[in-house]
Amino acid sequence: MTSKFIVSLGLNDKDTKTPLHTTDDSLKIVSNYLASHYQGATCYLASGIYKMQDGSEKVVLEPTIRTELFYTEREKVIEFCKWCKKMFNQESVALEEVQENIDFI
Repeated sequence: MTSKFIVSLGLNDKDTKTPLHTTDDSLKIVSNYLASHYQGATCYLASGIYKMQDGSEKVVLEPTIRTELFYTEREKVIEFCKWCKKMFNQESVALEEVQENIDFI
């Protein structure tokens, strides 16, 4: 068993509530970071959905990048999450750790 880390990065800026970059550019920025810091990763686009916590409970649909990383250390993934928060001006980034059997065949 090994850990698989799944990072979910919403692309809406926490202050303006709009993306800082196009979705394609955001994916390139994240992919370039991963290529220079990891042996491999999987990135794909998703749709984040959440309710505003400001009392309005407005439902927000947000373009999101999901990244899967394995054969790495949790501390290194946390550094990636911190980089994402800073680069994309996020309040938070979701980090999920799952124990799985992973093989390349």
